[in-house]
Amino acid sequence: FAIELANARVASVDSALALLETLLAVTAEPGVLPARAEWFACVVLDSLALGGEVFTRDAPERSAALLGAVRAYAATRGADALSAPALLLPYGGATRPGEVTEHFDALFALVEALSSDSYHWRSSLLLAPSRSFASELAALEPLPLPTVSVPAHTRGCTYPCLRRLRLCSEPAADGDGDAAMGDGGGGGGGGGGG
Repeated sequence: FAIELANARVASVDSALALLETLLAVTAEPGVLPARAEWFACVVLDSLALGGEVFTRDAPERSAALLGAVRAYAATRGADALSAPALLLPYGGATRPGEVTEHFDALFALVEALSSDSYHWRSSLLLAPSRSFASELAALEPLPLPTVSVPAHTRGCTYPCLRRLRLCSEPAADGDGDAAMGDGGGGGGGGGGG
């Protein structure tokens, strides 16, 4: 929700990026549980998919640093993902490894595709309702989001799988989801990850 506020120029991009940096910092907590780290990383990835276009336009260095931090986390999680207890895995004991993609991996692939030169953070499958109101929202003066602090893990705290990708099931009939929403803006290609 906060990222859509930044996309709509209601909330400032700097404060939205500060929120994502705070959430991603959980992955570097000493002794962080893999499920906790991955949950917060997934929230950040989901947010990057939604706000990447605005972030790279309005704060390119800061958004590049955040994406770099996500990539660094992704590079370190490989062994943890393979050793997660079966309770955390979204498939049964009889499922073969190639038959499932972890939610983090699907989101990471989506963000990597959207951030590429092929997509420039736009896709006909990515929902972006604020684009339909771009001219009406252009005059707004964005306000900062309140500062958020993430509480420490406590006994009994769980981190449920988010299991959603913010994509349409198929592109708009004209191939451009933005045009279907009314602004006729450019879009790069079809999906890319999920």
